[in-house]
Amino acid sequence: MNKPIKAKNLPLFSIIDLDQLRREKHLEGTEVTDFFTARDGKIYLLMTHIFYTNRH
Repeated sequence: MNKPIKAKNLPLFSIIDLDQLRREKHLEGTEVTDFFTARDGKIYLLMTHIFYTNRH
């Protein structure tokens, strides 16, 4: 007789420390604006460089 398989709650993907990613990849001043999953199973982040101006 077949026994049912007990499901586990697994995370969809690993948690990413965005601050650490920015430091390691020298992406300071960037912000994640979008993401998508590809056919290869990887998750790609779209990051935009944010410019701040001191206009009065």
